[in-house]
Amino acid sequence: DSNTSYAVAQFRQDAYYGVKNTPLDIYVKYKLAEQNAMKVITQKDIILANETSIQIYAEGIGKFEGFKFLEYFAFHNKDPYVIPYYASNHVYEKYLPDFEKMVSSFKWIN
Repeated sequence: DSNTSYAVAQFRQDAYYGVKNTPLDIYVKYKLAEQNAMKVITQKDIILANETSIQIYAEGIGKFEGFKFLEYFAFHNKDPYVIPYYASNHVYEKYLPDFEKMVSSFKWIN
């Protein structure tokens, strides 16, 4: 329905990824290869809460056409984490600043 708007942000540990000590870029390639919801537009290395991370910007495909995605992938204490934000195209920019504030203020707690 074109009148329906969605915006979702999450923080989650990827408990289903069982390979320990995988390089971050290999993990991200694996995660992107197993999905069919988005086409990656940009990918860049960043620092997230003092950890090397990868940021992905993508546009939805298939049943996710009409969505935009911004995802962060990181390892902390050898465990993989994903911080995704996705939203309908027409509200993506509206909530993006709030998501970016949350990400920029993020800190790991051991």
